[in-house]
Amino acid sequence: MRNIVSSFSYDYTEEVHGSYSLEDGEIGNKDPISGFHNLIISGKMESVSLGYARSGSAVDFGVGYHFIPGSSINERLWIDTLSTNNDNLSSVVAHNKTYNTDSDIKYSLGLNIHFNDRTNFLFSFISNIAWDQPPGEEPISNIFFELDISLNFFSISSILNAALET
Repeated sequence: MRNIVSSFSYDYTEEVHGSYSLEDGEIGNKDPISGFHNLIISGKMESVSLGYARSGSAVDFGVGYHFIPGSSINERLWIDTLSTNNDNLSSVVAHNKTYNTDSDIKYSLGLNIHFNDRTNFLFSFISNIAWDQPPGEEPISNIFFELDISLNFFSISSILNAALET
């Protein structure tokens, strides 16, 4: 099954106002629009996942294999100028860039132990995506623990996250 891991869709336009000095008795706008700052980012990261789970009376167990294909993210930045009064407009240089990510593989494990009908101990392990790490650093995997105590009308959960270096 193909899932969207992250969407980079972002469309931002900022109206920029300038200033204009009027002489006494002159009619006009003292807060004219100078232009617009524009930023559009597009792209998405997807994963193709395969999983297996087994449920029992005392223990639930699951494993997952996740392939993340390479993708590209496009970033476009520009400024629209409407007047000669550009004091408040950014001096950033307009650009249209594409960033590429490499494909990667990660896996996950999950375990749920039923102590009784009201208490569960949940354990999950998720391997890290390699491109999250700066070059030259070892990838970090995350382990999550959760103790879930459920009463008839509400649930109390405490979560402990630990990062373990692989």
